[in-house]
Amino acid sequence: MDPTHNRSADSTISEFLGVVAHRIHTPVAVIKWQVEGLLDGVLGELTPEQKESLQTVIQSAENLNDFSRTMLAVYELEKDIPMVQPQELVLKDLMVQMEKSLNALLHARNGRIVMPEDAAAATFVADPDIALMILRTFLENAFQYSDPGAEALVTVRQEEGGTMITVEDHGMGIASECWPTIGTKFYRDAEARRRLPDGVGLNLYISKNLAERTGGAITFESEQGRGSKFHWLVPRGGRRRQPWER
Repeated sequence: MDPTHNRSADSTISEFLGVVAHRIHTPVAVIKWQVEGLLDGVLGELTPEQKESLQTVIQSAENLNDFSRTMLAVYELEKDIPMVQPQELVLKDLMVQMEKSLNALLHARNGRIVMPEDAAAATFVADPDIALMILRTFLENAFQYSDPGAEALVTVRQEEGGTMITVEDHGMGIASECWPTIGTKFYRDAEARRRLPDGVGLNLYISKNLAERTGGAITFESEQGRGSKFHWLVPRGGRRRQPWER
């Protein structure tokens, strides 16, 4: 098959993903805004059953929004245009955002994010959107692939190359034969597909690429049946690598 044709087809698909991602975002935002208004009582008091139904609508809208962000991130990565705007971040502030963003998942799984005081106070320089994407991926996986009532431990240590942020869980873990393919596009092992049939296998791929393109790295340790530790090394200064350094 003509490789030029393959590149053209891939480019067309990528452009389509970018257009779809942008078009989804606005109507989803409107849906969330309207439903949140109903929950706040703009049209009168709601029954507990009505509130529960509307919370389901909000969660579904948020899931669709997450999917559009994922598609947009894939498009930007493949076009090599991720925008990076490093700034000083406080891990505790990011975790507050994470808990709000993952509220429905934490409630459904009866999960809890645990963070020692030294980690909460830690600061580092990174693009906030990239930081949220990577940490959200780590935490979502920690709870989705653990039993209900699980905890995810967030720790920080200083390394020679920068700040290492780790999310540790005690969930299903990863079989050693699957390690080489973790973080590749669309990859999900059989147990992950069984536990979460509607997953698409893109978030870790995106996170890994974003970490590497900003001069950092994502690594992991895992043992099947005993949990995983996912590490994000944030380079000092949040510097983005130049093209020839990749």
